[in-house]
Amino acid sequence: MSTGYHNESGIYPGQSFERFTMKASFDQQLGKAVKVGLSTLNNYSNTQGEGANPMGQVLRASPLSSPYTADGELVGFVPGSANQVWNPLGDFVEGAKVEDRKRFGTFTTLYTELKISEALKYKFNAGAEIKSDNYGNFYASRTSNNLGGLSTSSNRSSFRSNYTLENILTYDKVIAEKHRINFTGLFSFQESYAQSNRFNNNDIAAELQYFNPAFGSNLTGSGEYEKWAIVSYMGRLNYAFKNKYLMTLTMRSDGSSRLAPGSKYQVFPSAALAWNVMEESFMQNLKAINNLKLRGSYGLVGNTSIDAYQTLGSLGASVYNYGDQTTTGVFLANVVNKKLKWESTTTANIGLDFALFDNRLSGTIEAYKSWTKDLLLPQNLPATSGIPNSILRNVGKTENKGLEFQISTVNFKGDGKKEFSWSTDLNVFLNRGKITALQDGVINDITNSRFVGQPIGTIYDYRRLGIWQNTPADSALAKSLGLSLSGTGSVIGNIKVDNANQTPTAAGDQRINADDRVFIGSSQPKWSGGITNRFAYKNLDFTVVAFGRFGSTIISRVHNSGFANTFQGNYNNLNVHYWTPENGENYWPKPNAAAGNTPNNSTLGYFDGTFVKIRSLSLGYLLPAPILSKIGVKSLRVFATANDAFILFSKYRNKYSGIDPEAIGGDNNRGEVNVDTPATYSIIFGLNLTL
Repeated sequence: MSTGYHNESGIYPGQSFERFTMKASFDQQLGKAVKVGLSTLNNYSNTQGEGANPMGQVLRASPLSSPYTADGELVGFVPGSANQVWNPLGDFVEGAKVEDRKRFGTFTTLYTELKISEALKYKFNAGAEIKSDNYGNFYASRTSNNLGGLSTSSNRSSFRSNYTLENILTYDKVIAEKHRINFTGLFSFQESYAQSNRFNNNDIAAELQYFNPAFGSNLTGSGEYEKWAIVSYMGRLNYAFKNKYLMTLTMRSDGSSRLAPGSKYQVFPSAALAWNVMEESFMQNLKAINNLKLRGSYGLVGNTSIDAYQTLGSLGASVYNYGDQTTTGVFLANVVNKKLKWESTTTANIGLDFALFDNRLSGTIEAYKSWTKDLLLPQNLPATSGIPNSILRNVGKTENKGLEFQISTVNFKGDGKKEFSWSTDLNVFLNRGKITALQDGVINDITNSRFVGQPIGTIYDYRRLGIWQNTPADSALAKSLGLSLSGTGSVIGNIKVDNANQTPTAAGDQRINADDRVFIGSSQPKWSGGITNRFAYKNLDFTVVAFGRFGSTIISRVHNSGFANTFQGNYNNLNVHYWTPENGENYWPKPNAAAGNTPNNSTLGYFDGTFVKIRSLSLGYLLPAPILSKIGVKSLRVFATANDAFILFSKYRNKYSGIDPEAIGGDNNRGEVNVDTPATYSIIFGLNLTL
């Protein structure tokens, strides 16, 4: 039996977080034929202030004005700033912002194994997960959420359960000491259930916070329900001849309730072959080689990770006038998709496993190629359809190919107690992916940022060349493009983009328009890699994990959003060397009179996403055996781990005042770093205990 516990805490801007985890497990042999096991993992977390982030107001508030009146009171809208910039200090008044989320989860697994005969076994696995989430917030009138309007509150609760049942029958037999046959049959069923409720109101007293929404006004509420299931059948045959030639054949069938009628089931076959070269006679005298295996596989897998009921249409409600009265009408918000089916990926790979010099050097080299079809992706419908929401469709095909390298070395082969030990794991991987087909023969789906021949996450925009300067050459070029050189509309000091499409328009000129956009880059890196070093001595252990990504392009909303870098004169902005008539700056444009008046501002946000960071640092101590015997435990290790401690290299962060380039997301996987998502780190203190 073993138990474990750890406590994780950290402090972020306007946020506190506490998490507790408890786990326990046991395995028991009941006679010679029956074995049972039970494991449970319980989590509780309390997060305060997860959305308390006034960074949008902080970054835009004018630094030339005081946040206080002459009487020492906090101002509302910041003087000297645009009238929508609220004093961010109002968020930190006692009780002005309350936000609390409590999560509890438990995950329990149970198995029973029955030995029917020497060759035949039956195993039953059951796993159940239950999660609850209670969230509430209160924002006072004079906070950046409400900008002097009515106070607001929200109360949400959700419950989710998920269980899986598996029946596994295994037959394992060696025939004539040469042939080993292992057959596995599986039947499994998984079901997920979720429900949630939400209540919002305004004009509620601070003392009530979010606990009783009935005391506010304009109370609104909503609720959600979701249930889905997957049923699976699988047969797998493993065959080995003298442990030298290995083969695996698998046939699997899965059915998902989330897909359309008639398309719920899909068959997924696969095959794998391996040659254990070490079993060959010519390898027996090669003492320097401990393992050498060549393997290859080919198979099909599926994806059904979508929300339930997405094949069904839905109605939306709208209030409108009918004579001297109002009434509520309905409209089609989502259309029915009766053809939505499995997204499937076919993969072929070949690999080599090796170990040398008494296993001091080992690793894997692997090459693969995969083809995905019937991608489950949202597609925006034309405005003429009258449907406001996107529809989920099987829209196209993609292709991926790549290489993976993994090397492990034992640099000092000690026990970590009396003798020093040091081991290293190094992995390098690269992937080249592209879209090979889109729906209905489309080549460029600009609205959804999908382009045949380009990776998912491609950036399509104007190419920035610099800043229009007040020189004869730039003036002549701007005039030829029909751009203004005088007044508030003058391009001088603004961003210059490439006139990539040189085809004259019908008017006979070469003006810059949407046809001049080009592929800027993508979130797909040229290669990525990581290295882990583990050291141990005198029962102390220290682990360092580093990770790097090289050659990707990121979109920095810190630099091209309407929050941090508008170049509007009465906003605070990033501290950059902006253009003036005297300095001839060629990277950052001139200030403007109103937000959004810097043409092509999006081009300021594209950066090389290359970085190297320390992913984690972990220090632990294993208590010596004499101490363990006194306290009556088998093993006890205490540890501390720092995650995402610091970045070693990032041009985006170091030269251009960016934030963590790994914290990317955004629509269409385009690698966006958002202004309200600062870099985070965590420190974990815990212990591993075995009784």
